[in-house]
Amino acid sequence: MQEKLKNIQEKGIKNIKESNNLENLQEIKKELLGKNSELSEVLKSLRDLTPEEKKTIGLKATEIKKSFEEEFKLKEEELISL
Repeated sequence: MQEKLKNIQEKGIKNIKESNNLENLQEIKKELLGKNSELSEVLKSLRDLTPEEKKTIGLKATEIKKSFEEEFKLKEEELISL
């Protein structure tokens, strides 16, 4: 699960940074943070984990979500200023 989260984060940050317009950025945002995103699937699977695993995976998933939101904000500001 940790490896899956790492892959989600790496792929997501790469996609955000490669975005070249606001429409594309919004589509990526939906893919990464939407209801059917890989990250959401990980969060849904928390119920099947032990309490210790829930804490670890939950914290990491929340950290990734926050990093995506920060990257989206920075990229959006960059695209608007072009």
